[in-house]
Formats: sequence, structure tokens, C-alpha cells
Amino acid sequence: NDEFMREDVHAFFLSELDRVALTRVYEGGDTKGIADAKDAINRAFVELAERYGTKKESPIINQAR
Repeated sequence: NDEFMREDVHAFFLSELDRVALTRVYEGGDTKGIADAKDAINRAFVELAERYGTKKESPIINQAR
């Protein structure tokens, strides 16, 4: 439930992906999967935020009235 840690981990994953991408570019390697990996990481962190993020409390409404 620590939003700051989740953002730090997300940023770390993306920076590592950037490092790998840059290395592959300099070596003339295949970089086709990098964009897919970035998209997958971003979607995973959106899902994490939706599942485990801070939940807003909805007001309690007495349906009996």
C-alpha cells in the first residue's frame, strides 16, 4: 500500500529497461521487444495501483430509510 515505493520500483524497472535498450542499440542488437516490455511494465503497475492502491472510503448510506 506504499505508493511511493511502488513508484520507485516502477521508475527503477523503466530505467533498467532504458539501460538495456541503450546497450542493445550501441551493440547493433535487436530492440523490437523493448517497447513491448515497457508497455507490459506500465500496465502491470497500473494494475498494481488499482488492486492494492489507496482505496477511497465510500460514505455509508443507510438503505433502510
